[in-house]
Amino acid sequence: MIIINQNRTEVFNFNGIYRLFIDEWFWDNSSKEPDCFYIRAEKNNGDVFCNILGEYKTEEKAKEVLTEMCFCHNDEMYRMPKE
Repeated sequence: MIIINQNRTEVFNFNGIYRLFIDEWFWDNSSKEPDCFYIRAEKNNGDVFCNILGEYKTEEKAKEVLTEMCFCHNDEMYRMPKE
């Protein structure tokens, strides 16, 4: 599966991802707003840097999107939805 991030600026091959997870907001330069929830992708190459795929105002929305991603077929492209 190919995943396009929320800003439509990066493309990820799901085969290269070790895990997808929801992470709470923390202070860094990549966040647009405080008190949000990220969907992050961790690569399976041992790199500790996790890419941000999407940012959502509520944990419920982030969980909904993450669940949606799980039901996407391997030969499909998944575009991260905006809020």
